[in-house]
Amino acid sequence: SSHASTPRFGYGKPDALCDFCGRTKNPHPDFDETIPTARVTTASGRAIELCLSCYEQERDATMQSSETLARRLDRKMDAKTVLGTSLKPQKN
Repeated sequence: SSHASTPRFGYGKPDALCDFCGRTKNPHPDFDETIPTARVTTASGRAIELCLSCYEQERDATMQSSETLARRLDRKMDAKTVLGTSLKPQKN
């Protein structure tokens, strides 16, 4: 399979930050803690930190695609670098 195993997500890391959405706090209303994140390596070897929500969203997007998760993450990080912004859509 071209899909990597699920990374281990760490809870309660004081410096937790998702490289995709920029969140540092768990958005779930029942939890007053930092966001659960995991280190993931992209196809080019870039180490990024993803929250559980962004990871699941990107993993699910690759399920219907021939693109590997590692390649998709590289492509998204390249786009983020170009745009210089969060990858989450802005809510008005």
